[in-house]
Formats: sequence, C-alpha cells, structure tokens
Amino acid sequence: MIRLRRLSLAACLTLVLISTATAGESLVNSGDLREIGYFTYWDADLDIQDGESVSTVYLLDDNLYVVGNTGYVHAVHTGVGLTRWFQHLSDDVYPIMAPDHFVDVNGKPLVVFSTRLRAVIVDRYTGEVVSDMAMKAVPGGSAIADEDSIYFGSTDGHMYAIKWSDPRAKQGVMKWRVITGGPVTTAGKLVNEMRDLVFASESGRVFSCTTEAKLLNWKFDIGEAITANPVVTEAGTFVACTNRSLYRIDTVSGVQRWRVRFPELLKNSPVLVGSTIYQYCPDEGVTALDADSGNILWKCEEADSFLSCDDGYVHLLAGGNKVLKLDAANGKVVRSISLPRKILPVCNTVDSTIYMVTEKGQLVCAKPMGTPRLTPSMMKVALRDMHRAPAVNNGDKADDEALKRHKPQSAIDMNDPLRSGNDVPPLGGMDE
Repeated sequence: MIRLRRLSLAACLTLVLISTATAGESLVNSGDLREIGYFTYWDADLDIQDGESVSTVYLLDDNLYVVGNTGYVHAVHTGVGLTRWFQHLSDDVYPIMAPDHFVDVNGKPLVVFSTRLRAVIVDRYTGEVVSDMAMKAVPGGSAIADEDSIYFGSTDGHMYAIKWSDPRAKQGVMKWRVITGGPVTTAGKLVNEMRDLVFASESGRVFSCTTEAKLLNWKFDIGEAITANPVVTEAGTFVACTNRSLYRIDTVSGVQRWRVRFPELLKNSPVLVGSTIYQYCPDEGVTALDADSGNILWKCEEADSFLSCDDGYVHLLAGGNKVLKLDAANGKVVRSISLPRKILPVCNTVDSTIYMVTEKGQLVCAKPMGTPRLTPSMMKVALRDMHRAPAVNNGDKADDEALKRHKPQSAIDMNDPLRSGNDVPPLGGMDE
C-alpha cells in the first residue's frame, strides 16, 4: 500500500529558509567549507518522524531521492533544496533499491523504484503513481526501465523483461527471461539507444543481449561472483569482482581491454568520471585509474567513498565524517574538513556540487566559491516549476527525439501480452 505525504510549496519554502535556525548544531560551518573552497548553497531538514532515519540517498538528474528506513522516499529538488514530493513506497521489511530514470512513449519523465515484492513507477516531478505492480520473481538487484518495459535480475538465477505499460493487463506481463547461471544482485544497464542490455550475475558472467528479443550479443566469463553494479558506457564496461580484480570490457564486442588486481575482494561499484575511474578496496582505500589503459594514477588509503570533482580536484569521504580535497593529478590531500556528524555518501559524477545528508534528514548542498548564490527570484521560479519537467529546447530536433526511443521492429509481436518467453530461439546460452 502506498501512502502519500505532501507539504505545500509555501511550507517547503519556509522549511528551507528556517532550516538553519531549527536544525540545532550546523552540519558544517562556513569557515570549514571555505577551507576546501566551498560555501553552503542551501540546507534543509526533511520531515523525519520518530523512529525514522535516512538509510540511503540517490542522485539522479535534478532529484535527490532520500530513502528512509520505514519505506518513505523524499524527492528533493537539487537546485533549491525543496521537497517535490514524498511517499511511502515499501513496507519496512522490504528495502527500496536504487531508482532509475526513464521516459515513457509520450515523453513523460518517470522513475522506477523496486523492492523484493513490487515495482512502483512514479512521475519524478509530481510523485503521481503511474504503475504499481507485483514482480514476477524476487528481484536481487535494482530494476531499470525504458518506455514500456522494466528489466531486473532475480535471486532465482534469471534476468527478466516485464512489460509494464500494456493497457490490457493490470500488472506487468512477462516479455522474456534468460538463464544467468546464478543469482543477479546487481542492476543492468541499457546501451546502444536502449536496444541492448548489459548485466552481470553472481555466476561471474557478464552478458549483453538485445532488449527486444533477448538475443545474445556477447558473454564474458570471469568465474567469480559479481555483486557490485558494473559501470556501463558506450566506450567500456567496468566490472568490480570478488576475485579481487577490476575489469574493463568492450561494451560492443565483450572483449577484455584490461584487468587490474587488488589485494582484497571488490564489493563496491567503481565510479567513472571523464577519463578516470575510482575504485574502493578495503584496507587500500580509493584507487584512481586511467580508464583507457587501466594504469594506476594514485591511491588514497583513508578514503572510502567518492563525492564529486571540480576543476583539477576530487572530493572523497573518509570515515563518514571527513571530507578530503585531493589534487586530481597526483592524489595528494590538499585540504580536509571534519563534520560533527556522519553523512551518507552521495556520489555526484556530473558536476562539482557536494551533497551531505545525515541519518536524521539534515541536508546540505555545497558549491564552489564564486558560484552565484541562490536568490529569491530563483526560488520563485523553482516554486513555479516544482512539479513539471525542465523545458526542452524545441528548436533542436535532436533534443525532442531524445525524449523518445523507437525500438527496431521485430518479427515477433512484442506487444502480445500472452507471448511466450520461448518464442525467440535460444542463442549462445541466452535460453529459457
């Protein structure tokens, strides 16, 4: 059951404006932020009830999804710190997995949340529930989605494609499933204009198949369990494995480009920013590698999480309450600040903004000195546009087309909700 809680826009604005006065001890003071060349752009306190706490935080586009331990999700506007919406999406015993952004056939911006039992598709700006369906199997990893389907791996050793948008069915209709050789506890990734799906399983295999007909593009066998989400781009697929190795695999061909060995099991996903990839390893901290060659650039033993990058610097988190500013070229720590409370790591690979979130729902958005400060007029615009997607440049046809994706035609009617998963002949192990 989904329960909705909302604040009025006026209440949200008031909350942001008075947050510093009501939050008690500040999470970070201005003097400390200046030490690393930053200032507080906005701060806010979420509506956290007794017995609730923040468990995880996900940054997607212009939303911060702050997930609570009792099944609540707060969608926070990253530009101004206002709460767009918050909903109860899961019972307490079922954790909410990482969300995924996508657009439907009409260009409507949506987000999918998955739990061990259900997948909930929500308008990412209004919080309106578009679809709430029981899963066909127990998800082991986060669901991802495209305009009409969701894809998720299961603990039963399969990857599933479920059609969520079929008007003839009140719940998801299976399109296909494939055997993965072991539980899938990671999220897949759509590439090649969402025509291909790349995913990994605990069997130690990485697969690429077509989204329409589950036809195998390639399979790469590592042989040891993969429990961290691979980072998949058109240029390369980066896989951290429990065999103590980080791999770069060609996303098109499935050929290994390089392998770097570490002293401990790798259970954390790598982070790719530009031409550098960052990998955490226990007892060795964060290692920066050249993404093209795999050459090690530097290591920071005390760090455990990536926060953000700015011009020539990278920011890492150590011990939950220490922010490190490092020279991106050599890894030397040039500045550091300590926080009075631990924060949850928020990985930002897009820009230099640092987001800090505590378990009690205190949020701080810090930006580099010299960034124009948040003004009342900017808040007014944000209030007006709070529940609608950012405008698209209609003068650029490519931008318009980017909101939609048209899959290639298949010889099989993929819209038939009664179609068997066996309609497509098996190829190279993608059989069921």
